[in-house]
Amino acid sequence: DYQYNIFTQKGGLAYSFVKKKMRFSLGTDVGFSKFHQTDVVADTSIYRRFVNWFPTANFAWSFSSMRRLNIQYNGIPTQPSVTQIQPILTNENPLNIYIGNPGLKPQFAHRINLFYNDYKVLTDRGIWANIWATFTPNDISTSTSVDATGKTTNQYINVNGTYNLGGWLSYSFKWNKPGIRFNFHGNPSINNNVSYVNGLRNDTRSNTYSFGSGIYKSKEKKFDIGVDFTAGYTNSKSSINTGVRTDYWTFQIQPDGNLYLPLKFQVHADAEIDLRQKTAAFSTNNNEVIINAWIGKKFLKHDQLQFRIAVNDLLDQNIGFNRTVNSNFISQNTYSTIRRFGMISLIWNFNKPGTPVPNQR
Repeated sequence: DYQYNIFTQKGGLAYSFVKKKMRFSLGTDVGFSKFHQTDVVADTSIYRRFVNWFPTANFAWSFSSMRRLNIQYNGIPTQPSVTQIQPILTNENPLNIYIGNPGLKPQFAHRINLFYNDYKVLTDRGIWANIWATFTPNDISTSTSVDATGKTTNQYINVNGTYNLGGWLSYSFKWNKPGIRFNFHGNPSINNNVSYVNGLRNDTRSNTYSFGSGIYKSKEKKFDIGVDFTAGYTNSKSSINTGVRTDYWTFQIQPDGNLYLPLKFQVHADAEIDLRQKTAAFSTNNNEVIINAWIGKKFLKHDQLQFRIAVNDLLDQNIGFNRTVNSNFISQNTYSTIRRFGMISLIWNFNKPGTPVPNQR
């Protein structure tokens, strides 16, 4: 029987400077938190006080209306949750016990973001790039102990050495003569998680690299069609068990198309093809092909009303699936989800095309 009393308050100050092509801001919030926990049965109390800082900084430079560079910094404090602090032994799973840590300190993450975009209207060429890094001193992690019977005891602790690095790059252009648009994109991610296993520090490095391309073509009031292809590679290894590695590929193909017919009829089809490589831990086949299609007709003067008949997951292959690599383990989940079904829809768009902009005062 526990009683909790948590009181928080927060305030801050920021400064912003704008001049021609430059924008700059700097500031911080300060949060004060008081935590009082009473064990009614044992008649004991735990009292904690936290001071959290939320610093922010932002710099933006506009080379032109379509080309811009932006740099952001955020300090992100996270104080321990009630579950992580309270020293309660639970018997929900006798072979997997979690113990709270009353001396747990808040974690503080430093996050830096770099954004760049450049778009040329005349040539219809675009570049979008993003690079980020997060470093988390005093990260809240777990210390795990496994005894001879297989019983696992976990306690929350503070660790150093956690970081995440990543980026995103997209480049698109249009081949004018045939009217075909191309897109190329990449998304690397590097993560290092720290935990302790039977008293030994365990650094788990998990990397994911995805890259792909797309091709699209459209003709007004006739058709639009495209397909996007993405390949991803994931690898993970731990410092205390170097002989075990996790490596696998995933592939995703996403075609999409619309055909605009006379009398305001429209036919749509899209698909998602997922191909997932088997791993040493999970050898089942989890590939799937999901195809959706609908036919519709528009009504009224400005096409505000549309009637559709649709079928989702034509091949009845939709499975709930999730695979993650985190800390020193890999997990894969399959679960029930809605599979093949049909639907009749009546869609009314309330927007009025051509409505003038209200006068500004």
